[in-house]
Amino acid sequence: LIAPHIQERNGMRQLFPCWDKPQLKATFNISIKHPCYISVLSNMPIRSQKHYDSYSDSLRTYFHITPPMSIFQIAIVMTKYQSIGINENITLWCEYCSKEQSPKFEFAQRIINNITLHLKSEFNEINIPKMDHIAIPNFPQDSISKWGLIFHTEANLIYNETLDTVMRKMEIAYLIAPKIAYQWFSNLLNSVWFHYWLHDGFAIMFGEEAVAKSFNSSEILDFFIIQNQYESLHLDSHFNMNPVEITSLLDINSIFSFPHYMKANEFLTWIQYKHYPVVLWEQYKHSQVTKILSQSNSTTNNRKWLIPIVLREISSVNENLKACLTPHINSIKYPTTFPLNECWIVNIQKAGYYRVRYDSTTWDNITKYLNDTAGDYKSITVINRAKIVDDAFHLMMNRQLEVSLFWNLTKFLSQETNFVVWYPMIKVFEYMSITIPLSKEEIKFTDIMEKFRKLLEKPLKTLGYEEQLMENDFTKCLRQEIAKWACTLQYDECEQSALRKLQQHLGNPAINP
Repeated sequence: LIAPHIQERNGMRQLFPCWDKPQLKATFNISIKHPCYISVLSNMPIRSQKHYDSYSDSLRTYFHITPPMSIFQIAIVMTKYQSIGINENITLWCEYCSKEQSPKFEFAQRIINNITLHLKSEFNEINIPKMDHIAIPNFPQDSISKWGLIFHTEANLIYNETLDTVMRKMEIAYLIAPKIAYQWFSNLLNSVWFHYWLHDGFAIMFGEEAVAKSFNSSEILDFFIIQNQYESLHLDSHFNMNPVEITSLLDINSIFSFPHYMKANEFLTWIQYKHYPVVLWEQYKHSQVTKILSQSNSTTNNRKWLIPIVLREISSVNENLKACLTPHINSIKYPTTFPLNECWIVNIQKAGYYRVRYDSTTWDNITKYLNDTAGDYKSITVINRAKIVDDAFHLMMNRQLEVSLFWNLTKFLSQETNFVVWYPMIKVFEYMSITIPLSKEEIKFTDIMEKFRKLLEKPLKTLGYEEQLMENDFTKCLRQEIAKWACTLQYDECEQSALRKLQQHLGNPAINP
């Protein structure tokens, strides 16, 4: 039993009459009468327990008085779940925590402990006396947590080292971290309901940083940047993602939808706008104007945005050029003194939440640079390379980029072994696998299948099929994805390798799990 109904932000009204505006705060002295075989939890640690009377098996549990907090943070849990102590102040509650079952939660326990320790060191002035993590099977509202109480879908905490992929570890950490970070923001800001999505944006941002510190890998931050922006931009393109404009309490729950969570982490000012801008970079050889930077009018409402721009010449390492498009300055023209032959990249290191559309000459120059450098990239970083692939695919699907140009551009991936750069192309494979039957019998799709195979062939030979002792998790992730898609595309060598591994497993499962 969880009270109030936590799927609704104003659900506390069902428990007792109250003003549930989040900017109104009070202290709460909570005690609960319950059967002795039931465990009770609330926002604060237990202060004491007393038998209700000598003739019953009831207990009354008294909790410490809360600090001033919003009414919607209050929660009470009554459960028969078993507990696992992660450390002195952190407990995991699950339905079955026997010795046989507990190993599947070991990775989650380690991540919970590491992330909590990191965030405590970051926000040491804010004291959270305890955290109870409750793992609930088939929990319908996995994104909801209260101060001192964190609710999870049980399946999101389970990691099986034998059966699960390496990426599963990052998925679990990514799901856990924002909920823990939310503890430091949930009761800190004096906000009205209509601005509460901001708390979740901060929680995601600090949670991702904590995951990177926990894994001791800056590459994870690059991955989260690309993953978050990929999901948010594509949701913003295809999902009817209305701006955050709440005019009544009936609209409260809509601001906590999944797309708004994704977008909140990307930026703070554009959440009230629908969709996103597209920046155009055009080059003219026979004109007094060399290049033009402008906003596209392709959005549905023709809104003009305030867009910070950072550009860099493709062969330069350190020199950036900064500009800003505004609703009043819709384009910037660079005169002939601007170097004509140099190729410039827009949106260095994801400086803005927008897509970039280049003219065909610039696309050709970018393609040539990526394919000629043979993996020795200097100015085009991991994030930029991934963004170029994602933007190009989106523009191609919207008939704003030639199909042949997209395939020429992505040829550089055959010499790429960075999982973050490959991520948008892996999503292309997923998209194509739904829309195009990946089958030898479908003759008209043979050309696309052959292009996919050529992209995969060289990375597969470079990475091999066997994991190496000291390689990082992202290399393992890329190998698993490359091998999966190579076999899906019926690449002979991959199918033979998979068959050998299956025969080895069937012959001796103990040695070959």
